[in-house]
Amino acid sequence: MNEEKQIINVFLDDSGVFAEGQDKYFVYAGYVFVGDLVRDDANREYRTLSDNIRKEINHTGELKATHLTGTKHKRALVKVLKNYESLACVITLPSIKPSIMVNKLSIHRYKDYALKIMIKRKLEALVNTGHIDASKHTGLNIFIDEQHTSSDGFYNLEESIREEFVNGIHNLDYGSFHPPLFTGQVDIKVKFCDSAGNYLIQASDILANRMYTSFNFSLPELRQLQKLHIVRLP
Repeated sequence: MNEEKQIINVFLDDSGVFAEGQDKYFVYAGYVFVGDLVRDDANREYRTLSDNIRKEINHTGELKATHLTGTKHKRALVKVLKNYESLACVITLPSIKPSIMVNKLSIHRYKDYALKIMIKRKLEALVNTGHIDASKHTGLNIFIDEQHTSSDGFYNLEESIREEFVNGIHNLDYGSFHPPLFTGQVDIKVKFCDSAGNYLIQASDILANRMYTSFNFSLPELRQLQKLHIVRLP
């Protein structure tokens, strides 16, 4: 009898422009669902609330953080998913090397690196708590808002994640080896999605906006979510 595959679904969005300027912090954030049933429950809960809010404010189309001027609805949209696993990566833009910030390909590579590290740290935590079995056959599906423009053929996010999560990484500079996260077979798929048709990408947008506000406006109480794992870079 074939072993049942463990399915992990990750949904992510970012906080806006990755560039030095008025904002000190750039944020990625989103949710992790172990199992399709858990994902479907979250999607249903978020969709119901989102649709009700759109009717209340007489808004048609996708409900993004920029459409919500007050905190009431944003708070409710985060609260409805408070019992689900979440993750964030907060990048301090002034600390990024200038050589990265002036080159578009380097920026793409760094953003892909940040995504990979954020996902890895969250999955490591779920492995350590027994929510994920690293030895099982796993399907890892990563959904990212399509506005995140990944680099071209010179650098492939999906392959980079596979290399580190499944094969492990050799650090030639230090003569060290970082073992893989998973020991079982892993099928990895990265998909860039139109957020207009994906409620969990929309939920990730709301969470990214909350983390952006928390760090750029020094409001630490906004990041006090029980199942949120935050990575700081660089």
